[in-house]
Amino acid sequence: MGQRRLKCPNPTRSRRGGKAGALSHLKLGLTFANVATCGALSTQKPFDELAKTLFLDVLKGYGHSRAEVEVPAGPQAADIEFLPFADRLMRASSHGFLARLVRHACLLEAFHQPPRENEALSCLRKFLLWRGRLASGLAHQACMWLLCGGRPTKAMTGLGMQPWQQRGWPTGVYWMPTAPLLRLGVVVLSELPVTRDTLFLRLLGAGQTLHQATQELAQLPEKAWERRVALQPVLTLHSRVIKSVDTMTREQEEFLMATDPVFRELCEELEQKFMHQGLEKGLQQGLQQGLQQGLQQGLQKGLQQGLEKGRREGLTQAIQMVCQVLGISWTKRRMAQVKKMGEKELSVLLTRLQTTQTWE
Repeated sequence: MGQRRLKCPNPTRSRRGGKAGALSHLKLGLTFANVATCGALSTQKPFDELAKTLFLDVLKGYGHSRAEVEVPAGPQAADIEFLPFADRLMRASSHGFLARLVRHACLLEAFHQPPRENEALSCLRKFLLWRGRLASGLAHQACMWLLCGGRPTKAMTGLGMQPWQQRGWPTGVYWMPTAPLLRLGVVVLSELPVTRDTLFLRLLGAGQTLHQATQELAQLPEKAWERRVALQPVLTLHSRVIKSVDTMTREQEEFLMATDPVFRELCEELEQKFMHQGLEKGLQQGLQQGLQQGLQQGLQKGLQQGLEKGRREGLTQAIQMVCQVLGISWTKRRMAQVKKMGEKELSVLLTRLQTTQTWE
């Protein structure tokens, strides 16, 4: 699929609260590709990019998705554009409520804080301009969703929004029954039912909604798609936010409080995982070396050397992965430093990385 991120030269976007998600007790399912994607998050406004990163990841394979897609008649941009593949629809049985939102061509705008009236009108204007350039087959059912961390009461009243509970839509979804051709909907994330079907969307919420979603995520199976999609963007965001301690907002402080235990637990799991892998590899190498020597003393010596080597390799791999998550460059000089370290020094370095989240 063609997936790319477009930047507008001078986007006329409102200054608003960031978009946030959360995560808790995550077992390992890390890939370096996603860490690289997360590296593109803005250090100036880290929350602004999180929703885009999550949506681009979860929607790939089901259609063409782009972030910051330009609309005509001015330097305007929508958060996410999604054009589904006709032969590969996302199914509610696997992706819950999200699959219903993106069943047709759509624009998605995420607001961590409730949008004001002028922001909602700006979104409607962008949607109408965007829909006007779509092919007729797509434009007929195209829609726009405003995903709001809180309830935008004034904007909803001005637009004539009403609860949309037809055909099994959950609470928290609003539509414009008096102007159905406009096809603009609002999802109030804090009002969605607390179920697995809505979990991914609630990870973009704020306050108690975010914390509740974090607790639920901790109970999911290891291979749950929500974990696969949200793990690295959130942890990478965590490491970037903590580096801006001098200018940290209350919102960022709350985000760190929600994700700091997750990050520390992840580091512990990384260490245990790679230590186990290293020990298994070391045992095999040590056993082979000892058997080749053919003596009981040689076998014992070989096993001991293999165990020591395995522990060092496991700690080295854990350090490398933690650096990837934290966005710390894994340079040749640092690789050489680590290679010279013994098991105790490697353990001290890993602990320091977990605590300070910096190399120095």
